[in-house]
Amino acid sequence: MPMHMTWKKIMTGALAFSIAAGSGTMALTSSPAVVSAEQQRATKFQDVEGGHWAEKHIAKLALQGIITGYKMDDETFTFEPAKSVSQQEAVLMAIRFAGLYDYVDRSTQVVFGDSFKVGEFYIPIIELAFREGLLDKKEEFELAAADPDVEWGKKPASREWVTKLIVKAIGEEEAARELMEEPSSFHDAADIDDRYLGFVNAAVEMGLVTGKTPTRFDPVAPVNRASLATLFSRAQGQYPVAFENQHEGVVTSYTEDAITIYHDGEEMTFGMDENTNYFHYASDSPVDLDSILEYGDIMIIEEDGVARYVEVQGDVQHIETIEGTFERYNADDQQFYIWQGNELVKINNHEGVIIEDTEGMPLTIEDLRSDAKLSIVQDNFRAQPVALKIITEAPPETTTVEGQLISADTRLITIQIDGKPMAYYMTPNAAIQIEGLSGAMVEDLVKEQDRLQLTLNMEEKVVGVKVLNRQVQTLAGVEIEGYNEDRNYITIYDYTNNKSQLLTLTDKTRFDYLGTKLDTKSAMAMMEQNKNVIIRYTDGNVVSIQFVMNYTGTVYEIDTKNKQITIRLQEGELVKVPYMSENAVSTIVRPLASHLDLRIGDTVTLNMRMDKVEATLIQLHEQLQYEIVSIDSVKKTIKVKNASVKSDDLKVDKAELLHADGSKALLKDLKVGSWITVDFVGTNPVKIQANTNNSNG
Repeated sequence: MPMHMTWKKIMTGALAFSIAAGSGTMALTSSPAVVSAEQQRATKFQDVEGGHWAEKHIAKLALQGIITGYKMDDETFTFEPAKSVSQQEAVLMAIRFAGLYDYVDRSTQVVFGDSFKVGEFYIPIIELAFREGLLDKKEEFELAAADPDVEWGKKPASREWVTKLIVKAIGEEEAARELMEEPSSFHDAADIDDRYLGFVNAAVEMGLVTGKTPTRFDPVAPVNRASLATLFSRAQGQYPVAFENQHEGVVTSYTEDAITIYHDGEEMTFGMDENTNYFHYASDSPVDLDSILEYGDIMIIEEDGVARYVEVQGDVQHIETIEGTFERYNADDQQFYIWQGNELVKINNHEGVIIEDTEGMPLTIEDLRSDAKLSIVQDNFRAQPVALKIITEAPPETTTVEGQLISADTRLITIQIDGKPMAYYMTPNAAIQIEGLSGAMVEDLVKEQDRLQLTLNMEEKVVGVKVLNRQVQTLAGVEIEGYNEDRNYITIYDYTNNKSQLLTLTDKTRFDYLGTKLDTKSAMAMMEQNKNVIIRYTDGNVVSIQFVMNYTGTVYEIDTKNKQITIRLQEGELVKVPYMSENAVSTIVRPLASHLDLRIGDTVTLNMRMDKVEATLIQLHEQLQYEIVSIDSVKKTIKVKNASVKSDDLKVDKAELLHADGSKALLKDLKVGSWITVDFVGTNPVKIQANTNNSNG
């Protein structure tokens, strides 16, 4: 079987094409936003102006490498769209269209004979066409001998001859044989050579060609270059061809500068700029950026990672809507849980999920109420669909009341309003707000001290509690100097503000030692082992004490004279700590780094001494891209390289491994030759994610 038959995906359809110049029209099933003909030209060819009727197809085939045009002395290119196509040029296009050009063998000497003449460049191309069955050698030799006044290669390709060539190129010769004896509907059918009749019938039946008019095929009329380009371009809609720089998928997001598509489990992102041209399957004219359909099918031809040709491939969004009642959101596995009847259904979250109420007001996950009715739009093109948009019923009307806290638990809260105690039931998800304290709980409220604002739903149950008269402050980079057990207070020294302070412990004070909850006595005993703490307090009373081994934040100030570094934590607090040495800096790209290599705004992690508030190591956070050279699954190492690193071994046993879409991966999922993005803390890889394509970016 000829090799060109193996890649064909045979389909039939109603796409009709008239190979007469300028007659490339088709019925629109949608209304893409066509741009003005005064736009920039979509091709590199100087004689194909913006708005040319075949511009779309010429642009596509040029980027696919099927057509190249003519190079001029000034290094520009022309296409000569109205010029008749020679038979040898048509065969060259067919060979490229069929993906066979790499099989052209120019080392073999081929002699066709005096009566069959083609250009020297085209000799091995025509030989390959004979070998692959795109041309019949005996038939073409006879045609050449019957018309000795015109060289076979330079002879203008006729409509009937081109029709046979394209039908053979798409592997439908058998269909043509079956239709050889069928009468043609064209009034000039008698003018169609018997050897071409079956091919014309097959091409018409498959919707590849129509007549010059509804009744005339005009079989011997020559085909011009623009028309043949359009024929091969349109044929791809029915008989797809794979090109290295061509990608198809579903649009997951796009802006003026970039577009991301999803295909076969991976997302790929391509740049877009002023030289990107947009088209729609239902129009031959260029369209604007807004014609791109999010979550719809798209085809992109790129150059060096930048999309040059973008074509909308359909009018269907690959999404579906499901209804249910909200149960909860689990941040650990990033899944929503909803009830559909008696079944608890899991919905995967997407980092870009849009949440709003039925009035269009934007919300957050925290705003979703238990038992609220949800309408969730999720994709249906990923192996594991994710939520793209969540619409929840508008929250019920609420009222607020204010008063002094008398008592509170997770079931009931009592406040004093105008001298009278008023008790209200708490809803299960009632939000507690204390400024400066994230994740506040009912236990953090202080009776007889806090003045509260309660938000009540229509059933007069509490859905929100806000403390009005106090806020929680945070101290980081401080040392507990002493603890008075009898009076239950601690003395701390604040290195950031260079002052001592006395704070009182209460029966509500929480203690955390590296993730372990402690009581007061055990926590105070740990002071001798670990001096580094983060303290949250309000009105002189300690809310929580958290023992830490390091601080992570962005560099705010560096005092190289006194060897002190100030960083801003993620929560916003400033922490000033001394560091041991000017060389106590760890970075993956500079082995001998010092404090002079740090810049304001850098993200760093400070490794602290346990017995003293002092940084032993400043680890710089960096992100680099590498190509995988080899993988050692036993030693849990990856050998990598990039433009600046010839070879390096990464120990990945403690790193988080992710697929390109952000889902968890295993070491065996990474592939040699693929590119990865590695997040470092100092010299330690902490996260490794597969890139969306096999490039550095």
